[in-house]
Amino acid sequence: MKKLYYSVLVLLMGNTILQAQTTVNGTVKDSSGKPIAFAVLKVNSDKEKTISIEKIADENGNFQIFIPELGQFVLNVTADKFATYSKAFSFTEPTQNVSIELYKEKTIDINEVVIKKSKPIIQRKIDRVVLNVSEHPSTAGK
Repeated sequence: MKKLYYSVLVLLMGNTILQAQTTVNGTVKDSSGKPIAFAVLKVNSDKEKTISIEKIADENGNFQIFIPELGQFVLNVTADKFATYSKAFSFTEPTQNVSIELYKEKTIDINEVVIKKSKPIIQRKIDRVVLNVSEHPSTAGK
């Protein structure tokens, strides 16, 4: 009789535990609707930051994340050449579908980079101290 009682108790507890988790399914796409392969998805709990889950989308941009409890979470998505996506979600159902759209990151083209090297104003050598007057700021423009 005790075995039957414990078996029923375990089944009921297992059912409760399974109901307390949620599965998030979705796709990561760009602004034109094309899937983004291998985007990195991070889920953090909103309040205590105790739950942290990290997944990678497949080659078609699809992902499936299992979250062990219901509640408020922040979803962060990063991918090469795209701006970081961050949004708070309230997961209250056992299964939720999410569609994520990433936008191109703003870039600035650099025309030229100039690197200048100058001697230090004061150099210590073994037998002397050298003062480079040509590098001193007070002699600029003369």
